[in-house]
Amino acid sequence: MTLLSLTGAGGTGKSTALVALARLEWGRPLDCIEFDSIGVPEGADTEWRHGAIEHWVRVAVDAQREGRDVLLCGQVPPGELLAAPSADLLDGLKAW
Repeated sequence: MTLLSLTGAGGTGKSTALVALARLEWGRPLDCIEFDSIGVPEGADTEWRHGAIEHWVRVAVDAQREGRDVLLCGQVPPGELLAAPSADLLDGLKAW
């Protein structure tokens, strides 16, 4: 798996789960990332979110080339991940 997405509504414990998941042994390198770590501008809209999703998909593609997986934590609809222009470059995608 290359890109794992931990998604859900605000306040449901995604960030807390990310901390715990980052401590686990996955059998290969795993980069644990908060979606909002790139900063969210005031008035962020759908266009901004789609651009940010594409950014994270590209990060995952780069990690994939280096033999690492990415666990992305944030309010990211799985369909929008699949619709990202670079998504077809991923070896795999799993959202939960």
